[in-house]
Amino acid sequence: MPMRDFDAVAAGAAGKKGVPVVVAPLVLVTGIWLVSTFVHWAVRGFSWIVAGLSLFLAVTLLIYASALILAAFSARIDSVRGQIMTAGGDTRGELHAELTGRAAHGGFDPRYWVRAWALHTCEQPGFVDRRSYLFVVETGNAIINTVPVVFLLAMMTWQAVPAQVFGVIMAVVFYQILHGTCLHFVAASLGRVQRSAYESESKVFDFGANLPWILFPAAGIAVGVHLLITDSYSIALW
Repeated sequence: MPMRDFDAVAAGAAGKKGVPVVVAPLVLVTGIWLVSTFVHWAVRGFSWIVAGLSLFLAVTLLIYASALILAAFSARIDSVRGQIMTAGGDTRGELHAELTGRAAHGGFDPRYWVRAWALHTCEQPGFVDRRSYLFVVETGNAIINTVPVVFLLAMMTWQAVPAQVFGVIMAVVFYQILHGTCLHFVAASLGRVQRSAYESESKVFDFGANLPWILFPAAGIAVGVHLLITDSYSIALW
């Protein structure tokens, strides 16, 4: 079955032409991080703490965006996954090359992420099973935490709430991210049914296995506890 039959992206058959598909995630993460860091620098001065946490939260929002696509299009993703699994040959290799190449949409078309999720779920089908713990953890974190993460990004600069209140919210949100990371990692490890030559690349959807998703939430919890105890935004370089 031709690769374009797998939920083909309009004008987006990736190859040697077009824009690298990494453009969309890079634009999203870099844009959020630069805006947050620059606004804080303009209003209160540069802060390594805010710059670091903003970068982490920007990447977290990217992951949540992909998880929201999973939640909204899980049925379509499962259908595309079925086509990939039954196509045979080097279908998965060809699709992997397509998804990591260039495309006219530059990674901004949601259908690209549907195809990417479909390829990823060939190894971890639990992601498209609405009854699975893996699906609930992945999509639930995104649904619950997206608004609080945006709130943290805004309030780190505007400080419109008392420091103790913001400290509690920050500690809870980062604890939720840390807790969700641990659950995600365990569920993904237990749910993996097939390994492939492309497993390392597919882990772009499995950041829970990466050390930053332990260290940054731990740092965020520490900052939140500091704000709660001192009732002051005067933490060093804040």
